[in-house]
Amino acid sequence: KLLKGVDLPKEEENFQKLYVKAPSFLSIHMGVKAEVLPPDTDCHHFVLESDWRRLEEPYGSIFLSIPTVLDPSLAPDGR
Repeated sequence: KLLKGVDLPKEEENFQKLYVKAPSFLSIHMGVKAEVLPPDTDCHHFVLESDWRRLEEPYGSIFLSIPTVLDPSLAPDGR
């Protein structure tokens, strides 16, 4: 752990007690051409198979992060 339990804000302590951690995680880093993203694209997205009830089930969701929406310098020009 990066922080001792006594250093955590109360909200974080509560979150850690309730949050169910996944047994595994797959991270894929990929690039796409900048023009395929609509101008109003947000940085973070949840992609769900059917609905929010499956969010914590195995294979029930994908978390998509596009950090270049916030900082385009993280990718090569045009990506």
